[in-house]
Amino acid sequence: MEHITYIDRGKRKVMTIDEFMALDVSSDSDDGLDFDDFSDEDPTVNPKDLESSDSDSEPETTVKNVKISSSIIEKQVHPSIAEAGQPTSSNTSQPTASNIKQPTSSNKKTDTGKCHILWKKQSTKFSGEPFLFTGHNALPQSILQLSTPYQFFKYLFTDEIVSKIADETNLYSTQKNPNKPVDCTVYDIHKLIGICILSSLSPPTCVRDLWNDVYGIDLVKETMSQRHFEKLHSSLHFNDNTKIPDHQSPDHDKLYKIRPILDYLNQRCLSVPMSERLSIDEQMCATKARHHMKMYMKVKPHKWGYKLYVLCGDMGFAHKFEIYSGQENDPKFRRDGEPDIGPSGNVVIRLSREIPRNQNYKLYFDRYYSSLNLFVYLFQQGIQSVGTIQRNRIPNCKFRNDQELKKEPLGFSEEFSTNFEQQQYWKTPHKSKIQTLVYASVFSSG
Repeated sequence: MEHITYIDRGKRKVMTIDEFMALDVSSDSDDGLDFDDFSDEDPTVNPKDLESSDSDSEPETTVKNVKISSSIIEKQVHPSIAEAGQPTSSNTSQPTASNIKQPTSSNKKTDTGKCHILWKKQSTKFSGEPFLFTGHNALPQSILQLSTPYQFFKYLFTDEIVSKIADETNLYSTQKNPNKPVDCTVYDIHKLIGICILSSLSPPTCVRDLWNDVYGIDLVKETMSQRHFEKLHSSLHFNDNTKIPDHQSPDHDKLYKIRPILDYLNQRCLSVPMSERLSIDEQMCATKARHHMKMYMKVKPHKWGYKLYVLCGDMGFAHKFEIYSGQENDPKFRRDGEPDIGPSGNVVIRLSREIPRNQNYKLYFDRYYSSLNLFVYLFQQGIQSVGTIQRNRIPNCKFRNDQELKKEPLGFSEEFSTNFEQQQYWKTPHKSKIQTLVYASVFSSG
């Protein structure tokens, strides 16, 4: 029996030819791209749940030392080898190098890598009018009149949503124990929220320490008794549990229990006019709770928590956010006319839905989200965009390699431009102390 020795993910493996022909090679990343050590890829996304979108071809695995008929063949093997290398009626003995087909590109999505894109080295030239901001970002009087932190909190967390919380809390307590329902009022919810905020500023070892006779907080003791606080806390709810869709239902929502709060807060945050310059990035909501949606990101100050994607203005105000649950990229949540450009690019599409169109808003994001397909879509919506980008996401890239850039001084940069889909693109490699950053932008060609 002939055996095959190959390398998969840095590990040496040995198997028979029959086992090798049925081998299913998987990708090392969620979009089929290999990132360097400074990459911003999402380590929490399950590649099996996400469809490859940004790569120009299927992932490859290097196979070494394939012993067939006393010869050694080194070949780049594609996942389709299981079908391409099956023995035919005329040759049913062993696979050879001739019947191993090379990888073919997928035509599922728009492939910018196949387009004939020529990059020219030239300086960026802008004409003022196509880039002038025509939106309205003046704050209304209802916001300008806010002066205290409590007023700002009440603007976002109004009595309407607090009343909703009180009603759902009373409903759940009745469902749990009809004989001892919690008589919760809007004022009780306000006091509960206040105690939670105060405890976060001076966190005790135990929540009950807030009512301790020796080192407790008098303000908390005067606001609510410990027994009433624990009773409210155990019954606190935001949605009706009896209406939760089944896990097998297409309407299943992992965030169903807090969905009313998320939708209402997003609505209130979007009521604040957006600034001209916006950015999209991820953020961690730290927690020590045990939950299947809890993430780990080693580059964040708070490494464990729930991951949020946030659309922010240049002053740091969050206009919109979404909690990562793994369901966002499902086609049923995609609106008509929205393309599928991959899990990371779709985040930008969803968060930019409420950005006013054709008013020259500027949107910034990092290379985790960037791709030429995303730049094309945003330009078609009238949104100017700038972001860092991976080298292997730029078709026909003419940049100098890292070895050549190391010889240049800090701050060195050069500009290239091209026209694609009636749009002007610029890309600029910039050398910094940490790494070489590649910037890409798309603007009107004038």
